[in-house]
Amino acid sequence: MTNNINTKIIVSREAGVLFDSTIISDFISLNNYKYIDFVISSGIGSAGNTSVSIQGRNGNDGTAKSVSCRYKQDGMWTNVIISKSVSIGGTAGNCDNHVFRITADDLADDEFDQVAIKTTAVSNSSVPGCIIAICYEPRYTE
Repeated sequence: MTNNINTKIIVSREAGVLFDSTIISDFISLNNYKYIDFVISSGIGSAGNTSVSIQGRNGNDGTAKSVSCRYKQDGMWTNVIISKSVSIGGTAGNCDNHVFRITADDLADDEFDQVAIKTTAVSNSSVPGCIIAICYEPRYTE
């Protein structure tokens, strides 16, 4: 799906009970985009923590490796070296969105051209949620 503000939105995981197993999204090429945001949203349910990492690889057959990225919380960006523990679930009004960003230049510094998001399983979680990937500033129209 594309829109008129030069972005591409990819649904990495559909809404539903999501966090009860390890998640690794499809790898997305950043050859055409300046940066990508992975957005994790969770709904009402027993709160828990999942460890999130951004995985890079070179080509379809490359070996995945955790790469550094940026994380947005309360309007502030911080650097994440390998992984970040985030809270999912909770009561109405206390659920959160988590945004992880990596730029094509940062990914290229590690000699990777594809990126995915990985989360660890939250034991017995029934928390609903979804993960989307938003690619920004294409170099050419797809």
